[in-house]
Amino acid sequence: MKKILLLLFLIPVLSWAEKFEVIDPQGKKHIVTTPEGATAEDAMRYIQQKQQQQVKPVLKNKKNSKAINDCFIKVSKSAKTTYTSKLGQMGCHLKHSNSFFSSKRQLGKCLISVAKSAKTTYAAKLGQMGCKSKYN
Repeated sequence: MKKILLLLFLIPVLSWAEKFEVIDPQGKKHIVTTPEGATAEDAMRYIQQKQQQQVKPVLKNKKNSKAINDCFIKVSKSAKTTYTSKLGQMGCHLKHSNSFFSSKRQLGKCLISVAKSAKTTYAAKLGQMGCKSKYN
């Protein structure tokens, strides 16, 4: 069976106003009401901007905040669940807040890898346990 690799599906909803149903990568549906004449791409861009704004404030005022923020944005794009997203956030913070040869940095890199690849929360928890037993 082929996997669908599209990030967002757009289905126009019939009504007087321009409305679009946008399904994000996590499967959450958003109904976007747009001004008359707006396109499906405008609705998709709105949801993408809204999701990026929710990601960015999480890591403000931290040491190496730009590197951590960039790392977290990359991880959050491939994270499949909220848990893996939070795990990736923790990994990014550990990776960019510790010295190059530190075991905490290695733990952070391991957690990022788990966050990017785990398809379920259970798999992420198992991966986290493996990382902690290896690097602590």
